[in-house]
Amino acid sequence: RTLPASKYFGEVAVVSDSPHSATVRVTDDKDAIFLELDKLDFLNLLNNEETVLAEFALRVAGTQASLIDVIQHRTGRNVLANYIVKEHAFENIEFWLQVDSLESVQKSLIRRRVLRSIGVAPEEVVETKDIILKELSQKIFDKFLAPDAPSLVNVSGPLREKISQRITDGDLAFDMFHDAKEEVYNLLEDDSFARFLQSSEFRMLLKKVGAYELNSKTLTRRKQSAHELKAEPAAPAAAAAAS
Repeated sequence: RTLPASKYFGEVAVVSDSPHSATVRVTDDKDAIFLELDKLDFLNLLNNEETVLAEFALRVAGTQASLIDVIQHRTGRNVLANYIVKEHAFENIEFWLQVDSLESVQKSLIRRRVLRSIGVAPEEVVETKDIILKELSQKIFDKFLAPDAPSLVNVSGPLREKISQRITDGDLAFDMFHDAKEEVYNLLEDDSFARFLQSSEFRMLLKKVGAYELNSKTLTRRKQSAHELKAEPAAPAAAAAAS
C-alpha cells in the first residue's frame, strides 16, 4: 500500500516488544521527509494520553489485546460494557472507570501561565480538586463499597474496612481506591473479559478498529512502564510525509 502525506509506520515496535515488521521504500517519482520518534519518547509523549495510546495498542494487539487495551479505548470500552451488562456484572467495570476518573483528576496538570492568562489562581485549582475528591470519594464508596451499596463490588473484607475507615476519618486521597480497583480489574480479567475475548462482539470490535493481523510469535505484549524502558535500547518509529 502507498502511504500519503502525514501517515505513520513503525507503530508495532513502539507499543509492543516486537521488532519492526514493516518494509518501507520511497517510490522513484517521489521525495519523502521522515520524522523519527523513538519508543521512550513516544511513550513519554503519550504518558497522560491513555486513549490515544490505546488506539495504537488495540490495533496492534488484535486478538492478544489485554483488558487495559480495551478498557482505555473509547469504542472498546463501550463494546465491553455492553457485553458485561448481559453477564450482570456491569458494576465491576463501572467501579473501575469511576475510580480511574478520580485518579485522573490528580494527574491533570494546568500550567501556571495558562491559569494566570484566564485569571485563575493556582491555589483555587487545588481547592477545586479537594472538593472533587471529597464528593467523588463519598459517591464511589456509597455506590460500590458501603454495606448497603446498590452496586456492591467484590473486594476483600480487610480492604473494604480500610477504605471505610478512611471515609469515616476524612483521610481522603485520590489513590485511596487503587488497591480495590486492582482487585476488581483482576476479577474482570479472569472472568468476564476472558469470555469476551471469545465473543462475536470482540471480533467485530477488532474489525471496527482495523486491528492488524499478527501471530503470537511476533507480538509480545508490553508490560513495562516508560520509566522501566529507560535502560533499554530505543526502538525508532517514523512518520512519513511525501512531498
